[in-house]
Amino acid sequence: MAINQLTMYKHDPFNNEFARFLVLLLLLMSSVSLLAQDVTDLGQQIRNLSANDLKINGGLSFSNTFYWNNGIDPRRDPSQWRLQARLNFSLLGANAPFSLTFSDGNQQFNLPSYTFLGISPKYKWATLHLGDRNLNFSKYTLNGLTFRGVGTELKPGKFNFSAMYGRLSRAVAEDLNNLQSLDPAYERWGWGFKTGIATAQYEYQLIYFSAWDDKNSILTPVTIDVLPSENKILSLVGRHKITKRINLDAEVARSAFNRDRRAPLFDDSELGRSYTLFGLFEPNSSGSVGNAINTGIGYYTNGFSIRAGYERIDRGYRTLGAIFFNNDQDYSTLSISKALVENKLTLFVKGGLERTNLNDEEQISSNRWIGSGNLNYSPTEKLNISAAYSNFRNSTKLRSFNNLLTPVDSIFLAQLTRTASLSATYLLGTKLRPSTLSLVLSQQSANSVINDVVQSDSESDFFNASLIYTQQVKERDLQLITSLNVNNASFTNLQTVTFSPTIGARKQYLNRQLSTDLRLTFNSIYIDGAANNTVWNISFGTDYRFLNDHSLGLTTSFIHRATRLGELSAFSELYGRLLYGYRFSSQKK
Repeated sequence: MAINQLTMYKHDPFNNEFARFLVLLLLLMSSVSLLAQDVTDLGQQIRNLSANDLKINGGLSFSNTFYWNNGIDPRRDPSQWRLQARLNFSLLGANAPFSLTFSDGNQQFNLPSYTFLGISPKYKWATLHLGDRNLNFSKYTLNGLTFRGVGTELKPGKFNFSAMYGRLSRAVAEDLNNLQSLDPAYERWGWGFKTGIATAQYEYQLIYFSAWDDKNSILTPVTIDVLPSENKILSLVGRHKITKRINLDAEVARSAFNRDRRAPLFDDSELGRSYTLFGLFEPNSSGSVGNAINTGIGYYTNGFSIRAGYERIDRGYRTLGAIFFNNDQDYSTLSISKALVENKLTLFVKGGLERTNLNDEEQISSNRWIGSGNLNYSPTEKLNISAAYSNFRNSTKLRSFNNLLTPVDSIFLAQLTRTASLSATYLLGTKLRPSTLSLVLSQQSANSVINDVVQSDSESDFFNASLIYTQQVKERDLQLITSLNVNNASFTNLQTVTFSPTIGARKQYLNRQLSTDLRLTFNSIYIDGAANNTVWNISFGTDYRFLNDHSLGLTTSFIHRATRLGELSAFSELYGRLLYGYRFSSQKK
């Protein structure tokens, strides 16, 4: 029997006077801003209210997915539904968008249903956010994370002010039976603001962001080391156009982080003002601080640009305002963009040095060259060629589930990936019957890295080639497509080759109100040179628009695997989705 350690609670109150002042400021500025516009113009519009139209537009969609299987265990629920709605009111120059999403949830894995509800009324330079919204302060503070609460954006001329307060993530109770494979988490709240001035010549911004976990939202997890944290960040952002062609930009941020907000506090007298963020932060025995710096200088002219940049993120830098964040590394980069051959050829190259373990706190450090490049060449109107290359470091965190009663430390993994691609497209045919021939080649090589050591026994290579031909017959509203895809995946002790030819057709009827799409793909899979199995995939879709504002759609996909090896079983699956949509727009005096 699952033990869900979720308790009844109330979220933490504002943890300082700054938060109370902010919320009061939000309410005052958001409400007053709608009235503090051009009073003469607004008063005239109100006096002539009968001449103004109330514009209402929006839409509603309802979808239901269904699933059938034979020969294997089900990989999803047999049926799920989802409802989405949006509505916008417009009057006297003010807009009030409204959105809603609701689902029945996943019954098989006992995941909760969800609902997203939000509205963002806007009038001239003032916007109010209510409900599920998101704001972006900067990369190192609040970076597009969705919150449930209240926010505002004010941009009167060159001045700007934006702020938010709300719940950043909900509480997740520990499930000792591991039915959901979800780590427990405390409920997280946050608030912050961004204010400054911005013109075409310069921009200066001050950012403050604070986030904390409600330590009473769940009981202390038993098997996983999840702690209630808190975080405060101060950041300065600047951009200045030194000359007509030279730009300088920079962001400097300082983060203070308590990994466990329940730990005993330090005596303020033992620490400098910079550690406590000038009195805004109370560090405890689990606390850490860190800086993040991102600066660059660029030269821009017609057809050419060059920029030198430096970014450094200390080991102790953390932000609870982003989904994922790397630290303990720095980058020194140089990027160049150039247009050549009468702008028919454009080239972008970026390269530099990446370093990790900046303070020598780990046993092993790494220094490596990183780079990426893009090339686009259009010698004629019919031919386009593009190429790209990049290598980067991708981090992930793994946790063992073999024995749920025994705590297992998390394993931090990184992956060095090199990716190269080449694509070419050539236009054929006539205006009434145009056709396109495309070739796409891509290769990816990767090595796993554990504690900055490249694992020689975890090399992987992926190569993919696609040849695609499409033919349009405009007088019949018909499009035909044929393609061949070849994929080669090589691992340390395994090689898999897949051949996938595809044929398909798309046709429109009833003056393009009804459309159908039919495709057939045959996959032949070879493992270490021997034929392994074949997979058939037949997909069909149709969409019908009626009464101007209504639509009805159906998509289905049938998969059948036939195997030649005794240890693998044949199976069949059917996926489907039925969708109804309605759009409306009206005006009322």
